[in-house]
Amino acid sequence: MNKQRIVSSVDIALLAVMLGLDFTYMFCGGTPIKAATSLCFVLIGIVDMIFAVNIGATGKYKYIMPIALAVAMAGDVAINFDFIAGAAVFALGHVIFVVAYFFLNGFKPKDIVYAACVFVPSALVITLVPAFDFGGALLEIVCVVYALIISVMVGKALSDCVSKRSALAIVIVAGSVLFYISDLALLIQQFATLNGAGRLAMRILCLGTYYPAQFLLAFSVFVFAVRSRKTGGAHPAPNVETDKAEIEQNPTDGSL
Repeated sequence: MNKQRIVSSVDIALLAVMLGLDFTYMFCGGTPIKAATSLCFVLIGIVDMIFAVNIGATGKYKYIMPIALAVAMAGDVAINFDFIAGAAVFALGHVIFVVAYFFLNGFKPKDIVYAACVFVPSALVITLVPAFDFGGALLEIVCVVYALIISVMVGKALSDCVSKRSALAIVIVAGSVLFYISDLALLIQQFATLNGAGRLAMRILCLGTYYPAQFLLAFSVFVFAVRSRKTGGAHPAPNVETDKAEIEQNPTDGSL
């Protein structure tokens, strides 16, 4: 329990630093400040991964998530220099997040349905809303492809949360949805016809949801580790298999 309290305290401290830097970057800008802000959620992921390994939590989720977070940090820096390059790095990060989600709960056909429910309206907004000006087909295609990838991430998180309704699933879906909202705000900020106040509002919304999203995704490794400890070291599995395993491990347990 002491280790758990220490790690959670470190996470909270890094969250406080991250939010302070986020606020500074929001109004002052500067790539070094942004990089330092993003480094905080990477450190949270690494600290929580070490904790998960230390208590014997099994499964690849704890290793994959810090990689995705590090790629996201690289995207934060890259996008300040080139939008397409940054979007490509972020897209890679989303792919790695999705891989982590699949390692956690496997693939279910309804994952596709949830992803489609997110992607279709997203693509329609990008392609049909006249307020957007992408300055050519290339950026519009980039945004649609990016929307597809993040929709798979959000759809998978939603599907798992509806199926499992566990603390871990809720943390993951909250982080994924906030990530989506942040990207939507960035899209509006970058390509919609807005006045100065509108762009500032979208910047605040973008950064005000992005870093909390990354914190939740990083913190999910801690939740994963704690849950693994409670279930005897086995990583979370789909509901039916988890229940079966618990019954096999505790045949005299009165629960069904």
